[in-house]
Amino acid sequence: MASPENNPTPSFHVVAMPYPGHGHINPMLNLCKAMAERRSDILITIVVTEEWLGLIDSMTKPPNISFASIPNVVPSEQVHGDDIYGFGRAVMTKMKEPFERLLDEPWIQPPDFIISDGVMPWAAEVAGRRNIPLAYLWVMSASVYAEWGRQSNKLKDSSSNSNQHPSEGELYNLASKDFINSTISTHIDNTDDYMKWLDLQPPSSVLYVSLRRFLHVSKAQMDEIAIGLHKSGVRFLWVARRDMSHLQEMCGKRGVLWNGVID
Repeated sequence: MASPENNPTPSFHVVAMPYPGHGHINPMLNLCKAMAERRSDILITIVVTEEWLGLIDSMTKPPNISFASIPNVVPSEQVHGDDIYGFGRAVMTKMKEPFERLLDEPWIQPPDFIISDGVMPWAAEVAGRRNIPLAYLWVMSASVYAEWGRQSNKLKDSSSNSNQHPSEGELYNLASKDFINSTISTHIDNTDDYMKWLDLQPPSSVLYVSLRRFLHVSKAQMDEIAIGLHKSGVRFLWVARRDMSHLQEMCGKRGVLWNGVID
C-alpha cells in the first residue's frame, strides 16, 4: 500500500473512497478539490487502487490532498468492460478488507470523516465499526438512484421470503442489470475547449453521445452512428476515444468529438 505524501497535519482528516472507474473517480476528485480549496485546514486522502494511483498521481491538486492506494484486488481498468458485472462483484467483495487495513496503518492520520461512492455499501460497515461519520457521493442521475433502490429492495424482499440473503456482490450484479445501460458517464477534461463550444450553441440544441467505457462497439457500428449524426443535422457532443479524426470527418462540422480523458 502506498502512503500519502508527507504534508503538515491539518486538524481534520477526510478519507475519500471512490468506485474504481472513470465516471466515478472524476466526480470524487472534483468534490475533493472543491473541499480542499475552500478549507485549507483539512487534509483529504483519496484512496484508489495501485493501478489508478499510477493513472492520476501526477495530476495537479491542492497541497492538502494526498493519495493512498490499496492493492489491485479488482480487474484492471484495461479489461473493465470484458465483464462489468464481475468487476462490480469484485468491488463489493474484495475492496473492503484492504481499505480497512489501510485505515489501521500507523502512518495514516485517523480519519474524522469518510466519503464513499454511493454504490459501495460496505463503506458504512467500516465507518460504523470505527464510529466515524460517513457520507455517500452519488455520481449518477436521480432516476438511476431511484431504480437502484427499487431493484435492491425487491431483491432483499425476495431473499427474505426465501430465507436466503444475497451478498452485496450479488445485489450489485442483479440490480445493476436493469439500469446500467441508461447511466451517463461524465468525464472531466482540464481543457475548456468543449465548454467554450457549448456556450456558443443555442440553448437545448446539442445532442450528447456517450457509449461508456465498457461497451464494445465495432468500427462498422461507430461509422453508422457517425453517418446518422451527419444526416440528422443536429449539433452534437460525442465522447469517443478512438478514430476521432475519422469520425469527425464523417460527422461533419455541426458537432465536436471529445476524448473525455483527464489531463
